[in-house]
Amino acid sequence: KNYIIVKNAVDITNIPVAKVKFKIFPNPTNKNFTINFSGKGNTQIILWNAYGQKVSELYNGQITDNEEFKINVNLVQIQQGVYICSLITENLKKILKIVILK
Repeated sequence: KNYIIVKNAVDITNIPVAKVKFKIFPNPTNKNFTINFSGKGNTQIILWNAYGQKVSELYNGQITDNEEFKINVNLVQIQQGVYICSLITENLKKILKIVILK
């Protein structure tokens, strides 16, 4: 095992963690899915395929005071497979996997 020994800590800063809601349901899905999310500042939700290619930008806007939003996504033009949905704000990035069955 490797250990790191700190002899002189100069400053320890408490960095607040943004409490952001980001949930997808149902998952897996075959018809539609819903994304519940919150954020603060400039916020994007992007759907990526397994090859890292952008499939769709589901949301792009400014959010104030951790407002909560709900997006219903229709899967008519999306093929079966595993996708990554990313929530990107000014301070953080969260990623969820979604499985689409048809």
